[in-house]
Amino acid sequence: MDNKNVAIVSPFPPPYGGMAVQAEKLCNRLVDEGFTVDRIIANPRFPSLLSGFEKIPVIRTVVRFIIFARSLNRIRSAGLVHILAASHLYFFVVVVPTILFARFFGKRTILNYRGGEAEVFFIRWRGIVRPFVKMAHLIAVPSPFLQDVFSRYFNVSTHILPNLADLESFSFVERKTVQPVLIVSRQLERIYNHECILRAFSLIKNSYPHAKLNIAGAGSEEGRLRELVDQLDLQDVIFLGALTHDQLARVYDESSIMVNASLADNFPGSLLEAFMCGLPVVTTSVGGIPWMVKHEVSGLLVSSDDHVSLAAAVEKLIECPDLAFELARNARQKAESYRWEEIKKVLFSLYEESSTDRRATN
Repeated sequence: MDNKNVAIVSPFPPPYGGMAVQAEKLCNRLVDEGFTVDRIIANPRFPSLLSGFEKIPVIRTVVRFIIFARSLNRIRSAGLVHILAASHLYFFVVVVPTILFARFFGKRTILNYRGGEAEVFFIRWRGIVRPFVKMAHLIAVPSPFLQDVFSRYFNVSTHILPNLADLESFSFVERKTVQPVLIVSRQLERIYNHECILRAFSLIKNSYPHAKLNIAGAGSEEGRLRELVDQLDLQDVIFLGALTHDQLARVYDESSIMVNASLADNFPGSLLEAFMCGLPVVTTSVGGIPWMVKHEVSGLLVSSDDHVSLAAAVEKLIECPDLAFELARNARQKAESYRWEEIKKVLFSLYEESSTDRRATN
């Protein structure tokens, strides 16, 4: 593209959520490629004078929105606006005003939509969401799962833009033996169903008393999950809180199996990180995950909210280290297709295509 001035609108770390991490990686890579990148932060930090409002839920949202909205004036100097989008409140307080500002300033926009709950969101809000979707010059999604959702609900064409694998930050470790040391790296929110993992871990403990569960992430469910740990009388469950990339890489190196029990999902970055680290994966087969993880090839898939099956799959990997290693090796090969050298070909093609005065709809 002729104008290499891009505004990236997204949450940015901290905290280290999936979309924030992807946005940070994308910005850094674009800068390395000679782009001028303006990070328009959807989760801005509060000035010191307003820091007290961060603990008050409704007021916190209003103040954050005002700070964010003021930053949207910078769109006027961008050649292209790349919006990392998601569902629910985020769509209305971040995506909608960004699209309106971009439209007002006559800027081209890429709506890069993410999140496994898109269909639930569209069922309820399709009529309101539709006009803003149609304002985008181009829509990109990480998986065929979301591609199908957009086709069914809005009859629009979309492009696949997978998540970026940061192969330099996460080193592949060959695990010839598989210890009962599990890691889950998702935000502590109900959609990720850590309760299922804790119940599965309780069963695993019966067979492997020295088993250990590392829980990386923070969120609104932490108190309830800690109470469940006490109710189940579980030992060796470690709540690590929100971790930086470097801290997370060290925890991955100390673990043997990645577990994920999300109830809805799309293209989880934590599973991609597991691929890169050589961690065999056991995950629910929801949303876009089966497109990412092929059962008994690059991981083990189990039914949603089935802690018995989750525990059985974990124990299978512990008892069959050759299988675990084969899955991890295949998954690492899969991750190679998400390296920057491959992703940038797709991304730059989309940037070029979005420069035409054509909307996402026919």
